[in-house]
Amino acid sequence: MSDTVIICEKPSQARSLQKALGSRYGKILPARGHILTLKEPDDVREDWKEWSSELLWPGKFYEKKPVADTRSMLNAIKTAAQSAKRIIIATDCDREGMLIGGEIVDHINFRGEVLRAIFNAEDPKSLQDAFKKLEPAENHHGLYMSGQAREQADQISNLSLTRTATVSLKAPGTKGAIGIGRVKTPVLGIICARELEIKNFVPQDMFEIDALTKVSAGELTLSCSRLPKSLIKEQEAEAEADEDEEELTGDDAAALADADSMVGRILRKDIAEKLKSAVVGFKGPLRSKAERKKQGPPKLFDLTAMQSACSSKFS
Repeated sequence: MSDTVIICEKPSQARSLQKALGSRYGKILPARGHILTLKEPDDVREDWKEWSSELLWPGKFYEKKPVADTRSMLNAIKTAAQSAKRIIIATDCDREGMLIGGEIVDHINFRGEVLRAIFNAEDPKSLQDAFKKLEPAENHHGLYMSGQAREQADQISNLSLTRTATVSLKAPGTKGAIGIGRVKTPVLGIICARELEIKNFVPQDMFEIDALTKVSAGELTLSCSRLPKSLIKEQEAEAEADEDEEELTGDDAAALADADSMVGRILRKDIAEKLKSAVVGFKGPLRSKAERKKQGPPKLFDLTAMQSACSSKFS
């Protein structure tokens, strides 16, 4: 396959492929992430140089242009592809990886065979197995189109909203822009909401009952910081009845969510006094149950898992 060019996503990936495959499948050439970027609105329409609240939709997909400092990488791939019969896309096996490989193939206007290597690890065996099972890149065209839709939507919405917010909200004479983005804006919103929670935090008393207990083996102190299950069920039933009577507003729902962490805590002194009275002077057998459990930290979310979890939680 000396007439084959292999496109990978980054130089470190090229080194892994070279170590695993040598040159028997073809010439291995890396990108550096996205070496192509969408043209700016100013490049598409002259009148968009002046910022306004206009929707920056040109009526078709924004075209691509090379990223200035990666042009040499793109030229190397283009030159090698001119005499090649096939290209193997060996970028990361996710949406962005497929977009990085597919956009290069499209940009250089390659008309030969395009294959896809699918791997989940970059050890030599995984890469060797992947190249024994090459697939037509067309099988993954939907993933490529998904990546295109994502970047086009980001371009249109992010830039349109950034310009609109800047011209509408910034004080005259001030520098800079009010940046709005699909990732940045929600993250800043989460941070802001958390900061407001901290600033608006209202301390709340909680009660704990300590009982000095004497048994045949000696003395120990038993502590109770949570209500009995029977009382918790009663309180939950009352809360559900109140919810049925009146629809929750946004603020009420947020307050209810904050209260979830307090469920089962002893928040009323009269209840604490009753629990204390129920055990003072008690004589009788005591039962104990001990369990040893081991739990590791949960894995960090990737984007897909986070979207699935949030969809399930927030509908």
